[in-house]
Amino acid sequence: MTTGLRLVTFLFFVNAFLACNVFAQSADADKGNSSSPSAEATNTEKPLTPKRVRVNQGVLKPIHRVYPTYPESGSTTGNGMVSLRVIIATDGTVKDVQLINGDDRLAPSAIAAVKQWKYKPMSVNGSPVEVETRVDVKFLPH
Repeated sequence: MTTGLRLVTFLFFVNAFLACNVFAQSADADKGNSSSPSAEATNTEKPLTPKRVRVNQGVLKPIHRVYPTYPESGSTTGNGMVSLRVIIATDGTVKDVQLINGDDRLAPSAIAAVKQWKYKPMSVNGSPVEVETRVDVKFLPH
């Protein structure tokens, strides 16, 4: 290999290395990262906290529960189940209840009961969050 070709090859690799280094530094700067110690010491961002989390059914247990009553128009000898989507506020109260499925005659009673439930408030990274979950209300014959 000639000296001129070696020099061109060497310059090519040096240029590629410098370009990669500059690209990596600009990517770090775009992310807010810096290699300087003073920038790291002043970066005191809190971890991201969601406003609402979704929790599987049965994970949360209410600390105060009101049981539904059979509606006047409903049968007191039959049984049924009503599935509800429940949003629990940051203070543990029930913020919203929506019917997912179930008997239309039993749903209003189930919704009215669940709206009175109270849960232990939940937090993520030390910040209170709303919780979305599913609640199944079972109506048993009496």
